[in-house]
Amino acid sequence: MKKGYLGPFQMGTISGLSKLIEAAEKVTGERGISMESVFYTTAFQAGIDTFVTIDMESAKPTSQFVADRTIFLPSKSRQFTELENYFSKFLPAEWQRKIEYNQVICIMCFLDDLFRAMETNSSLLLPGQLPDIEKATPLLPDELLIPISNLLSSITPHRTNSITPQKVVHTDDVHRLNEIIESDLFTAHSEAQSLLDNSEVPVQKGLATAFKTTKKMYSKFPTVFSMKENYLGILEFGPKLIDTVFGGLPGRISEIGSKLVQNHIESKRRIVIYDFEDTLFLIALEKAAQMLTKANDNSPGKD
Repeated sequence: MKKGYLGPFQMGTISGLSKLIEAAEKVTGERGISMESVFYTTAFQAGIDTFVTIDMESAKPTSQFVADRTIFLPSKSRQFTELENYFSKFLPAEWQRKIEYNQVICIMCFLDDLFRAMETNSSLLLPGQLPDIEKATPLLPDELLIPISNLLSSITPHRTNSITPQKVVHTDDVHRLNEIIESDLFTAHSEAQSLLDNSEVPVQKGLATAFKTTKKMYSKFPTVFSMKENYLGILEFGPKLIDTVFGGLPGRISEIGSKLVQNHIESKRRIVIYDFEDTLFLIALEKAAQMLTKANDNSPGKD
């Protein structure tokens, strides 16, 4: 089983792209696509076979097919409250409501997502991008800036080839998805992707093995997928991370983070961060452009 954690803040990215498509539908009268389906289809093809998310109505997948493959966690984590209280010690009152602090909110939510992924031995799924520490730097005191900068700089980006939906496989199309997900080839693909979680397997070896099964998946389903260059992040765990990152955070957060890191060290695990931002934004923008072009071509008086 290869699990992927999707946090509530990241769900906002999917919601925003869905609203873009809905707006294009209203303007053009053309049928759009489900960006939720695009996300889950893309994540499945990254080898994720089980999703982990929070138990709240807005976070529940609309597809029963996906819901049946989802683990739901309590809606509020203990460390989220600790993080919010700690950030608030250094920031202005009501900072969470001020637009200039959006990147700070993004950072805080990323930290909570990372804790959740570590707690559940999951990869971290990002429909949106990693936090931009440079944009947040003028707003953060050193007590926050230094350990967070150390954490983000510890995430090593890797270029890889992945398969993405060529045509959206709607998550309600159970027969089509079952054909893919329950195939021996997908099982091998998911197992190959899981090698990236194992800190005893060199990253480049894991990427090479995953690429072999990616090519096989593409060859098996050429009308469903496209091959695309993508990026993922690898976060390795070691004593230095405890000292430079979690050692700089307050007591309770430091205790939780250090314990989770130590557990990953002992179980020889690393965190893989899948960045789907480029894929999702490209599909959404291309679809919106197609809808506008088609509506223009079909408009009255058009030769």
